Amino acid sequence: MSEEEMVQNTEANDDIEPLIRGLIENRDAIESMLNFFAKLKKAGVLDMMEGLSEDYLPTDIEFIVRFFSSKEFSTALIKGANVLMSLLHALSNETVGDSIKTIAYNSENIWDAMVSGAKNPINIGMLRLMAILRDPDVAAGFTAVIAALREIGAALRKVPQEPE
Repeated sequence: MSEEEMVQNTEANDDIEPLIRGLIENRDAIESMLNFFAKLKKAGVLDMMEGLSEDYLPTDIEFIVRFFSSKEFSTALIKGANVLMSLLHALSNETVGDSIKTIAYNSENIWDAMVSGAKNPINIGMLRLMAILRDPDVAAGFTAVIAALREIGAALRKVPQEPE
């Protein structure tokens, strides 16, 4: 190997060594990022982005970059993440999770009953309504809806109104 090649080789190593050192020092962060990208790939997000890039690039790249870097997109993303976090928090409560599972597993019966009731309405007078309310399942459902409406009303009163 000539002297010039050795100098170039040494210079190249000088440029690469700090990079290798940085990779080694940040191994955990790099592995986390690789795991994150693997999850994105498994979920199909990377395939979707690749499809978008094939369909729109390079002609619409400026629009896409402006869209993803816009204040509106960032705000929507943050608000969506906040809503998702609140849903995850709500679902972490055992009672909430069990209630949603119970309703979801019985949703076919619920929807069938609703559709049947809508398609076959009956005239309900005051006496008939009182008799219906004596049914323990109807009373439980009615009480649950009233209690939920009370809590929803109290919660919505706390939401700040936007200035006009």
